[in-house]
Amino acid sequence: MPDTAIVDEEVDVKVHLETDLNECMVVKAQLRSTIPTDTSFNVKQTVCLCPDNARNLYWSFTASESMYVIAYVDAVSETGICPYDRAVKPIWGASNSAVQKITVTQ
Repeated sequence: MPDTAIVDEEVDVKVHLETDLNECMVVKAQLRSTIPTDTSFNVKQTVCLCPDNARNLYWSFTASESMYVIAYVDAVSETGICPYDRAVKPIWGASNSAVQKITVTQ
């Protein structure tokens, strides 16, 4: 995630996902912020994450003031995402998050 932005400019956020598991898992990712933002934060992305296939997820939004952005990723049980619905949901480490402050300047 970027740590600076110019007011009312579009900010692009990339969340890189990878796993150390030997099996695929279904993950759902979303962004949240400490201030109200446009609708792209409401978009949840659900993907199949496999050990041999890291994924990058992208969001874009307009920053009007400085904020903290939190990326949440949860392993979920959802069909129709991974091939043949072959996926595991880990007991430990099923959720992860990252926080980044974005300072907005004029």
